[in-house]
Amino acid sequence: MSPKYKTIISEILHKRTELEKAGFSKEEDFALTAFFDLVQQSDDLQSLIDIARGVLKVFFNWDSEIHLYEPEYKETTDDSSPTGQTRDQQGSRKKLRIQNQIYLQGGSLFVPISGNEHLRNPYGLPHHYLGSLEIKNGERLTAQEILFLQKISDRIGCALHRRILAKQDSDHLQFINALIADIEHNVIVPNMIFRLFLHRIRAKIKKNKHIEQILKKSYEELANLKDPAIERINKCLIEMAEVNRSLEEEYNNLEKHYRNTSLF
Repeated sequence: MSPKYKTIISEILHKRTELEKAGFSKEEDFALTAFFDLVQQSDDLQSLIDIARGVLKVFFNWDSEIHLYEPEYKETTDDSSPTGQTRDQQGSRKKLRIQNQIYLQGGSLFVPISGNEHLRNPYGLPHHYLGSLEIKNGERLTAQEILFLQKISDRIGCALHRRILAKQDSDHLQFINALIADIEHNVIVPNMIFRLFLHRIRAKIKKNKHIEQILKKSYEELANLKDPAIERINKCLIEMAEVNRSLEEEYNNLEKHYRNTSLF
């Protein structure tokens, strides 16, 4: 038996003892099983929320809300205890305390929803806080019912955690793809076009120098003729040589700049 297998067996035995001590009723066990089975059939966030609220309503007739933490609205109160904005299913924001404890507020019981501590912490909050499960008229609940709510809140948290991480990873992937497309559009393609222009300019300069050599050879063959037209050709040839030299110098400067600034 491998050490890892022994550890798993130990964890299973501990979980069995824990469940026996919890003493969940048949209805509570059914509710946990129904939640687990239904959650496996979907992978979107809204379905998870609807299933959790639906299970609590069908099995126990509890009205509930799930408030998801919104990290962009994190605040700190005067006593340095963190608070945060959450959004419920109607889109309403509510300021809730970020803590790993159950508390009553406005007649409702709030049970913290925490993620899996073995996974990446999506918001960097203590206890992997993800939000809160609100049970209306929560002051009437018994200790056993609150224990059950803690258990189903843990299951909500694990499923929610994976969906949040999947959403974050998907958003990161979309950002990277958009960045690559932006680089391709604004950097790679312009660089390729600029490089093509450089090749074309180089070809034109090469052709001009070839014409210059032809004219030079023709002038040398006709230089003995005392004709004013021949002298004008010579002057044009000198100017052409200077233009070609300047063009080649400017081309070399452009190519050097391209090599120093181009990323690709």
